[in-house]
Amino acid sequence: MTVDGNWSGWSSWNICSATCDGGIQDRTRKCDAPEPINGGLYCNGTMIESRPCNKINCEIDGQWGTWQEWEACNTTCGNGTQQRLRKCDSPSPYFNGSECMGLDFDNQICYQDKCPDAQLQANEDTPNFISPVILGSVAVVIFVITGAITCISFFVFRRFRPGKVDCENKRQNCE
Repeated sequence: MTVDGNWSGWSSWNICSATCDGGIQDRTRKCDAPEPINGGLYCNGTMIESRPCNKINCEIDGQWGTWQEWEACNTTCGNGTQQRLRKCDSPSPYFNGSECMGLDFDNQICYQDKCPDAQLQANEDTPNFISPVILGSVAVVIFVITGAITCISFFVFRRFRPGKVDCENKRQNCE
């Protein structure tokens, strides 16, 4: 007696090949319900079925770009400071990825030639006067500390700003 083959039920879908940005998952079936015998026909159709899965966008965490060149020194003579910047753009954070960690600026002390009247003032100093060099150094220290506090405050505000909404839909780019 000739018996044609018939498909069994589909298996469960296997695990998706990717967790985000799209993957593929498969399921299978066999021609064994019953198997063809005595020259019976094999089942018509495919043994494997595939479908796309996890089409949501992957989170992309921000990474720092390269430092820009140092800005000019903020003084033309004596001690001063200069700054350089960098951006969180290599890549920028997308799809609820995290911001870059750390500061986006860097400061350093720069030294220019001696100020022309600094030598004259040094010769005229008396114990009753504070040296302009000391006053300038104190001003630079205050400037650097103020800048650091301002930048830290900016970073904390930017990182933990009120009103920042969590994305419930990972397909949406939250800003």
